[in-house]
Amino acid sequence: MRKFKKYAAFVLIGSVLVGCSAEETSEQKQTVEKAANVEVKSFKSIEDEAQNEMKENFMDNKEQAVEVVENLKRILDEPMDASLVEAGFDKEYDWYLKSQKVSNEVDEFLRFQDKPKSSDLLNIRLLAAMIGHLQYVRTAHIDDTGGETEAQTAVSDWRPASLDLNYSYMYMKRIVHDLDIALNHSGRGETFGVTYLMDGENLEELKSFMNGGGYQEG
Repeated sequence: MRKFKKYAAFVLIGSVLVGCSAEETSEQKQTVEKAANVEVKSFKSIEDEAQNEMKENFMDNKEQAVEVVENLKRILDEPMDASLVEAGFDKEYDWYLKSQKVSNEVDEFLRFQDKPKSSDLLNIRLLAAMIGHLQYVRTAHIDDTGGETEAQTAVSDWRPASLDLNYSYMYMKRIVHDLDIALNHSGRGETFGVTYLMDGENLEELKSFMNGGGYQEG
């Protein structure tokens, strides 16, 4: 009987200890989850603050911002030079040339802008760099130093432009379009939702593409 009582007491104590351990584990898990949520919220708050400051900086230079966006729009809307067509170049090469002009315009504006700099213009510059790289890919089998793009010794042997080059140029035009709506039309008009300035609803789609996730048609 004594042995049974001792055994019962041992089982009871063990159950209490297991219960305490489970409660402690649960409390620790909740603490970790709360800390993680706080960290995510804090990061989100910091990101939002940075974007708000970026917008303020951009709009503080509205006159120059309007000018640079008008210049970008003019470059992208220009028809392909007839001499390029006659020389056998395709439209993607024309897009490459235009993207280089766009990048130079953006660089000139950003040089004088306070930090944080416009995320939208930085995205345009990055898209221009992507187009430059994809143009190199078209010619790397001819000259792996990238010289063929300028030398143009074997244009007929260039590889076809990739879809990513097409989509990069498309997104560049969409960003410029949305910035034009924001700055020159008081935000009234149809947009593609790809600018931070207008809190675009398709920014995640754009970010995914720029991070190598491919084009995701909405």
